[in-house]
Amino acid sequence: MTERGFSYPASPAQLPPDPADDAAVVDLAERKKTGYGLAAHPAAGTDNSPVDRYYATLSTADQSRFDLALFGPNDRKVTVKIPGRGRFRVPSEGCEAESRRRLAGDVILWARMAYTPEAIDIQLSDRSRAAPPYLAALQQWRRCMAVSGHSYVEPEAAYRSLRDELRETGTAAFRERERAVAVADGTCALRARLPTAALTTRRELVASLNDDVRRSLNKLAAHRAAVVARAEEGGGQ
Repeated sequence: MTERGFSYPASPAQLPPDPADDAAVVDLAERKKTGYGLAAHPAAGTDNSPVDRYYATLSTADQSRFDLALFGPNDRKVTVKIPGRGRFRVPSEGCEAESRRRLAGDVILWARMAYTPEAIDIQLSDRSRAAPPYLAALQQWRRCMAVSGHSYVEPEAAYRSLRDELRETGTAAFRERERAVAVADGTCALRARLPTAALTTRRELVASLNDDVRRSLNKLAAHRAAVVARAEEGGGQ
């Protein structure tokens, strides 16, 4: 990007929370500050990364040039089919594609590494919602939420409801309510051990994946390990 006349400020790397640590997954402290983080989403008009802030300083013409430099022409994208997620169009030119090609050798392989495990996890998550242990924890969460004065069928419904409301209002009162619902949701999830129930059920469902899917995931994991090692050695420079 520098060679093309642009900066690309680095964002601080953040490891995802340990999925087996309910407190880390819920992160009540952050919920108390930002709720679900809806007000920090770009759609709410707030920059949320160094790159976003830099991009906002560019003129409309320079933003177009930035997009072209990073992602390449729209008509030069390639299609990747991900089982369970459909087809994705990914850049085959531009700085992003070039960096991914240097690390993974192929932009399609990079897309498969990024999207396939996510697709499998979504499928397992959807199936886990019908499992008795999860349903029992969810019922406990609903009772806890009702006592708190909030009635939602599941945590995702609470998030979606507030997200949709944000499109119509962004008042201080809304932000306060968002924090209240998010904190109640997190508190009840901890009491019901809902994250643990979801994780345990998903892990049990892994055994139901067919051999072809498991072989594919193992191959992609090996590719990803090689990419990480190459990046740590400076192979993407």
